[in-house]
Amino acid sequence: MMSCLSVRFSLECKGILRSFPNYALRNISPKKPWNGTVYSTSKFVLSDKQQNQQQLAKPKLAERLVDGCPKPMQPYLRLMRIDRPIGTWLLFWPCSWSVALAAAPGCLPDFGMLSLMLAGSFVMRGAGCTINDMWDQKIDRKVERTKNRPLASNQITPFNALIFLGAQLSVGLAILLQLNWYTILLGASSLGLVISYPLMKRITYWPQFILGLTFNWGALVGYSAVQGHCDWSICLPLYAAGVAWTLVYDTIYAHQVEFHLTYEFIICGLKEDLKSRINMTMLS
Repeated sequence: MMSCLSVRFSLECKGILRSFPNYALRNISPKKPWNGTVYSTSKFVLSDKQQNQQQLAKPKLAERLVDGCPKPMQPYLRLMRIDRPIGTWLLFWPCSWSVALAAAPGCLPDFGMLSLMLAGSFVMRGAGCTINDMWDQKIDRKVERTKNRPLASNQITPFNALIFLGAQLSVGLAILLQLNWYTILLGASSLGLVISYPLMKRITYWPQFILGLTFNWGALVGYSAVQGHCDWSICLPLYAAGVAWTLVYDTIYAHQVEFHLTYEFIICGLKEDLKSRINMTMLS
C-alpha cells in the first residue's frame, strides 16, 4: 500500500515540475542564507511563561466578587482575605473531619453543625488575617508582595482595623455560643494562639508549627461540639496529624516566596531584618 502511494506521489510531483518548472525552482532555491533566526510556527503560540502570566492575571471568582462590592467595603473584605478563600477551607477541613468522626457509626455527619463550623472558620480566619496585618503593617510596606495590603497601603487606619476586628470577634463569639459550654471554653482558649502567631515570626524559626496548632484547633472543637467532650484517643492523633500537614504545606509555601522575599530585603538594605524579624522554617 505504501509503495503505491509513494509512486503516485512521485508521479504527481513530476507533473507539477513539468507544468511549472520556473515556479517550482524559484520557491525551492533560498533567496538568502539562513541567519540563525528561529521563527515561531504560529503567532498565536505562547510560551509557558506567557501562559502562566495570563493565568495569574485572570481574576478568580472570589476576586471578582470583591471587586464588584462597593468601594468603601473592598479594603475590609481584602483585610479578611475574602479574595483568597483557601485559608477558610484550610481552617474548616479539620473541623469537618472531627465532626464526621463524632457522628454515630453508619450515619452522616450533622450538616447543621458543619454549617456552623464553616461560618466560624470564615469569620475567625478573617479575624486572624486582621490581627496578622496589624502586627506586620510596617514590614508589609517594605515587601513587594504585601505592600498593597489595606493596612500597609493606608487604605484602612489602625483604629478602624481594631474596630473591625472587634466586630469579627463578636460575630465569632455569637457562633460559638450556639455550642455547648465545654466547646465554648475550648474554642475561646484558641484566641491566644490566634493573637500570638504573628509574633512567632519574630521569635522562632518554626512559626509554621504555631500556625498548625492554631489552624487545626477545630479538630478538637468539632468533636466536642457533637459529643459534649473530647475523646483524646481520637482527637489528639487527628490534631497532631493536622499540625504535621500544616507544617508541610506552609513550609512549601514559604519556600515559594523565599527568593522574592530575600531579594526585596537585600535591595532595600534590610538583609538583617530578614533574619532577625521574619523567621521561617525554611531559613533555619
